[in-house]
Amino acid sequence: MSTLDPDALPEVAVAFMNADHREEARRLVALTEALSALSQGRGDRGEVVRRWTALVQHTREHFAREERAMEQTRFPPRDVHRAEHELVLSAMETEEQAFLQDGDAARLARYVDRALPDWLRRHIETMDLVTARFLAARGA
Repeated sequence: MSTLDPDALPEVAVAFMNADHREEARRLVALTEALSALSQGRGDRGEVVRRWTALVQHTREHFAREERAMEQTRFPPRDVHRAEHELVLSAMETEEQAFLQDGDAARLARYVDRALPDWLRRHIETMDLVTARFLAARGA
C-alpha cells in the first residue's frame, strides 16, 4: 500500500494546484492498491491498466492546467517547469510499456509506490511552490 497520503501533501498558494496534487495522490494510492491485489492473486491486470490509464490522463490534465497558467502569467522559468513535466510523463510512458510488454507488476509497483510519490513531493516543494507564489501574486 502506498505511503502517500493525499491529505498530507505540501500546500502551495494556488487552490487548483492543491486540488490536482490531492487527486494525483488519490489515483496513485488506488493504483498501488490494484497492484497489491494483483500481486496477492486477488486482482487482475485489466484493473491495473484501467487505474494506470486514469492516473496518466489526470497527470496530463494536471500538467496542462499548470502550463496554461504559467503561459498566461508569463512565468519566467516556465520552460524549465514544463521540461520537468515532460520528463516525468516520459518516465511514466516507459513504465507503462514495460508493464504491458512483460507484466512485471513488482517493477510498476516500485515506481508507483516509491519513485513517483517521491518525485511528486519534491516537485511540489520546489517547482510548484515557486510557481504558485508567482501565479498567486498575479491573481491566478
